Amino acid sequence: NAGFPMASIEFQGGENLLAAYKKNNKGTLAWSKDPAAVLIEGGGSPSGFSSFGLDGELRSKPDIAGPGGAILSAYPLAKGGYAVLGGTSMATPYVAGAHAIYYQAKKSKPRGDATRRVFKNTATVSSNFGSKTKTSAAKQGAGLVN
Repeated sequence: NAGFPMASIEFQGGENLLAAYKKNNKGTLAWSKDPAAVLIEGGGSPSGFSSFGLDGELRSKPDIAGPGGAILSAYPLAKGGYAVLGGTSMATPYVAGAHAIYYQAKKSKPRGDATRRVFKNTATVSSNFGSKTKTSAAKQGAGLVN
């Protein structure tokens, strides 16, 4: 538990909510305060398109993983304003945001290598989707950023 409220909804449910709002934007929505867990296919596991292997200096990459598959993202207004996308362009802002939150909490400017060490030492090791088998470090680095 990250200690902050979070909500998620499947795509069709979101589409239904948007359609209802467009019909009556004065209506209200209410959610239960009871927590619930929902299995998202592939959630918490590296995507099939995730890159891995050695870099030009023969160092193992990635160092750390960020969520990058099936992410609800901003999209051109002419194309609906939102879309579910995947790739490094989805994972990068998440990891960058984690860095920003870390730097703000530290109230200092840790060096990049010190930040990398903290993120790697606090990452959550992922399992292969639908399995208890852990995903290779070659595919996820130290794990999913916390």
